Amino acid sequence: MKQKILKKLYIVLAYFARIYLKKTNPLTIWITWSVGKTSCRMIVTQVLKSFSEQLSTKSTLNIYTSPKNFNSEIWLILSIFQIEKYSSSFIGLTKASLSIIFKGIFSFPKYKIIVLEYGIDHLGDMDFLLSICVPDIAIFTKLDKVHSAYFGSVEAIWDEKFKLILSAKKQVYLNNLDEYCNRNTSKIKVPKKFYFWWDIEVKDLKIKENNWNIVTSFFYNNQEITTNLFWEENINYIALWLDIANYLNERKESVNNKFFELTLQPWRFTLFSWIKNSILIDSTYNASPESMKKMILNTFSLRENVFKDHKIWFIIGDMRELWENSENSHKEIAKYLEKSDFVYTIWKETKNYLIPELSWKVENLKSFIKSKEAWIALKEFISDQTDEYIILFKWSQNTIFTEEALKQVLLYKNDESKLVRQSNEWKELKLSFDKK
Repeated sequence: MKQKILKKLYIVLAYFARIYLKKTNPLTIWITWSVGKTSCRMIVTQVLKSFSEQLSTKSTLNIYTSPKNFNSEIWLILSIFQIEKYSSSFIGLTKASLSIIFKGIFSFPKYKIIVLEYGIDHLGDMDFLLSICVPDIAIFTKLDKVHSAYFGSVEAIWDEKFKLILSAKKQVYLNNLDEYCNRNTSKIKVPKKFYFWWDIEVKDLKIKENNWNIVTSFFYNNQEITTNLFWEENINYIALWLDIANYLNERKESVNNKFFELTLQPWRFTLFSWIKNSILIDSTYNASPESMKKMILNTFSLRENVFKDHKIWFIIGDMRELWENSENSHKEIAKYLEKSDFVYTIWKETKNYLIPELSWKVENLKSFIKSKEAWIALKEFISDQTDEYIILFKWSQNTIFTEEALKQVLLYKNDESKLVRQSNEWKELKLSFDKK
């Protein structure tokens, strides 16, 4: 009954969202897929704003994106109305609904471009999201097996998301490294472009505010571009958004910005300092097979390009919401860990599926049930070591809390506030679980 009432409410709020958008008809850029949506979205907004500020015009591109991961049903509607604080309680929903209705009738959007995510969990979700707004430009990152149980198969997820490609009104950007992006492209009626082909080079490494800041470069339109970000996907997203910026720049003024100082949401690939020049990589927000592979490869790339003498250490938690794909997905991840110096796993599925695959290939291999056990073992081991390490912390949500292992080995105490799930509510939940 509750879900039926909510669905009807969302339909009403979607109506006011459509009215709101029609008032100024802003350019809509929508991002979807399973991996990389938020990073791509955060990069686009900053690159487009930086691009806009350089244009020698009186008007600038007023761009908006939600600072949070608002990407489905009520969350998407809240983003359209630039409502950034929301409680899912009855009172919170009532306040948000009244604000949406008022703005839908009496206010106008304050942006000319809106950049948001399309997220789906079930069949039919995309139809509802598209009923709110059809994108001018659609962007796809990478498909993964997460939530596949809700759809029946990965192919069913693709079919649902493909509706967004077909609905785009002006332009579609597809990831040429994703096998699904090469399917049925002949049905797309608007211009389409593939990305992920820019050459990337790590140029420099600096310490900034007690932690590591990496400078990387690539070439776009024969011009060298540098940025403070590391991670191949992020660099390609910058180049993608430069392409979109040029697409939007009808007057074709030259843009001279060669360096992009960008900020991503934390917990994706954040570097922290540790004792003895070791490096901690925070990727504790969540984990899916594709993001896990990329983070592992990025860790090896970091050593190859920057920390050539460091040893590689992975602290890996279970990947959740994979159901019947879980065993094969964890075994596949094991192949990416074979050249590691150390692997610690946390929780049951990594123990059952990943550890047996690595037992003869990684000498320093241990499995734990709780994050606390892992960091105690880590601290005890490292206290007598003279080697330097790169240590990646990666996991999925619920019960594992690998960020708590990371917290215990941070060199600087004030870095704790930069970790994920540090609110009082989360701390109480973790404490209650740890006592079990």
